[in-house]
Amino acid sequence: MTAALEFKPISDNPELVSVSVLQAVLPDSDILVAEIDPQYMNGLALSEHYGVAADDGVNCVIVRGKRGEMRTTAAVLVPVGYRADLNGIVCEKLNAKKVSMAPLEDVLQETGMEYGSITPIGLPSTWKILIDSRLMEKEKVIVGGGKQISKLLVPTEVFKTLPNVEIITNLAV
Repeated sequence: MTAALEFKPISDNPELVSVSVLQAVLPDSDILVAEIDPQYMNGLALSEHYGVAADDGVNCVIVRGKRGEMRTTAAVLVPVGYRADLNGIVCEKLNAKKVSMAPLEDVLQETGMEYGSITPIGLPSTWKILIDSRLMEKEKVIVGGGKQISKLLVPTEVFKTLPNVEIITNLAV
């Protein structure tokens, strides 16, 4: 039997999100939060356990592009079950020769978020946010809440208001 996600206003449940998420969300925001069992934080496990469609979920990975001494950090958002084209489109968008996963320790320290629950809401304003266009076809999507115990339900229109956002066709394969 699957459990149900109960999304509620973040203002009623501030303990469920990271400080950076809490600081980034306006009090009257349409972004909602649900408490989850951390063992189901992975997109496919979340889908199976809570009975939500996998394609309503978002994987947010943090990458770092390198070109000479220049380093560019970006969040890459793709639908659950897809992989980002790191060596092609992401390299091009970051003007990098090489793109790899950003060092986990750096990501956690710079975001104040927990591993497995990184979200584009509340990221450092200097980071780029690259979003697969398929996600924008949805009205709302589910993404990490900054803590392993939560997921956010985010209207996709909110993504357009974040700094350094670029919506990209075929970012994921």
